Amino acid sequence: MLTYIQEALAGQGHKAAMTGIDILEKLQEDLRNLQNKEKLNDYQNRLIEERYDWELPKVDFEIKSILLVGKKNTITKLKFEYKGKEIPVIMPPGYNEYFNAPDRIEHFMQQLLGEKGYKCKATPMLPNKLLAARSGFAKYGRNNIVYIDGMGSFCQVYLFYTDIPVEEHPFSKELIMKRCATCGACIKVCPTGAIMKDRFLLDSKRCLTFLNENGGYPFPAWVDPKIHHALYGCNRCQEICPANREQLMNPVEEVLFSEEETKILLEGESIDTFPDRLKNEIKRLNIEEYLSVVPRNLNAIFDQS
Repeated sequence: MLTYIQEALAGQGHKAAMTGIDILEKLQEDLRNLQNKEKLNDYQNRLIEERYDWELPKVDFEIKSILLVGKKNTITKLKFEYKGKEIPVIMPPGYNEYFNAPDRIEHFMQQLLGEKGYKCKATPMLPNKLLAARSGFAKYGRNNIVYIDGMGSFCQVYLFYTDIPVEEHPFSKELIMKRCATCGACIKVCPTGAIMKDRFLLDSKRCLTFLNENGGYPFPAWVDPKIHHALYGCNRCQEICPANREQLMNPVEEVLFSEEETKILLEGESIDTFPDRLKNEIKRLNIEEYLSVVPRNLNAIFDQS
């Protein structure tokens, strides 16, 4: 059955793997051990204690397994016309379809599995990266991002409960790519020092991704204004990573925002007031979810030009 799924998903550029639901108990133990052994910040502790939903949902089938789907992502290059210039701004891989891909993939999987008499349901919030690494579907990089063979870190992992029985219940002990032990490129290039030499788990609250995904306040004074390059997120550790060399050669989408559209975005108004073209682009690129931080983040980039 897995081969059937993999072949169908390959046509869309996706990859797939399966594991048993018993992995959930092991992941909870992993996270408890992490809390006991590591000095976690309040954000990391809150993720573990409040965000994840370990209870199996009530569905009209017996949940027997978890299907992992790896979706290939690409960088999106944005250009903003601003004061007579075209300012390049990166949208790192993973953002442009982050919120609408799950429903699309779930719909496809329900049709695909339904043809064989099986069912599936997208999981609630689970530690997708850890599950992907423990199941052997992916490996962590030193930057705490997961890598899938053939996709590098330009990927997103989606999980689905299914009623497909599985014989193999993989639980990998090798979570990190071996090449990371002798590389250190991401440690050197990290603009905020969030990736550390003496600890695998990064300091999430120093990570530029954390800082520019969360709005409502100015950037901390210790953040060098010159490091801003992305609409949100950060791409420095991924673009320097040797494991992403092939992915960086893939075609990218380029999107231009006019001077008037840039002005509207900087004003921070509701998307309901946007002209149709701008509104459609914002929704298509999934920028709407982070719209509140866009004025601050764009101004930080424009201040350098």
